[in-house]
Amino acid sequence: MKAFWEARARRLGTQAVTLDEWPLFLNWAVAEVWDRAWRSVDGTFVTLLDAGTGVGRLLHHLKQNSPNVVGVDISLGMIRMAKRLYEDVDLCVMSLDHLGFRDKSFDLVNSAFVVMHIPDAKHQGMAIDEVARVVKRGGTLLMAEEILSRSRAVGFEWPPFWRPLRLNSLTLEMKEEGLDLRRSITGLPYGVLLLLCKLSVITRRSEPSKRLAWLLSTSGYFLTILLQRVFNGVAGEDSMFRALIFEKKR
Repeated sequence: MKAFWEARARRLGTQAVTLDEWPLFLNWAVAEVWDRAWRSVDGTFVTLLDAGTGVGRLLHHLKQNSPNVVGVDISLGMIRMAKRLYEDVDLCVMSLDHLGFRDKSFDLVNSAFVVMHIPDAKHQGMAIDEVARVVKRGGTLLMAEEILSRSRAVGFEWPPFWRPLRLNSLTLEMKEEGLDLRRSITGLPYGVLLLLCKLSVITRRSEPSKRLAWLLSTSGYFLTILLQRVFNGVAGEDSMFRALIFEKKR
């Protein structure tokens, strides 16, 4: 897995945060779910961990709510690129299943579309335990992932290293770690998102002119955001991507 992300860092540069195998609509839908979740998290946090920071795409937002942001990632290449952009952030190479921090170290831990890329159940469970462990009592954990409440959607070839989480088992595991679910923010329903993905693939294969490609991308972006707003809170159990906000009670 580490070699996979190192290769992406070398090949894609600062765009490594987005998977070029993904349709653009999927990237926009993913980003919008996290953005709504982040806006719902109030307050300033003395210490904040970005677990799986990648090239640091979210650090600009996180820094606005904390004077002490730490970012970790399994890929040295991505950490190096993040350091070029954020010299004032403490960034280091670290695996989520072995976080080198003491228990209850951070007021807020952000894990955005990271745990779902751990391909086996054992290490995925270890990563979940670790991000829960380092949250302070009274602190917040924001997890935005592909979190399933039913069977996975079919009809689209998913990228490699992608293992969705299960909603019930995740909330139970967090409960055992002393974290209660405070809020769940859902994205588009499977059917709508799958349709957008298919449209994106068709558009890419048609090789449109630059002007037409820009028009399609722009209209697709606003369509995705509009649909997210329409289905916000409605998709519920049928949602593909969701953000969960936990609060640590003990």
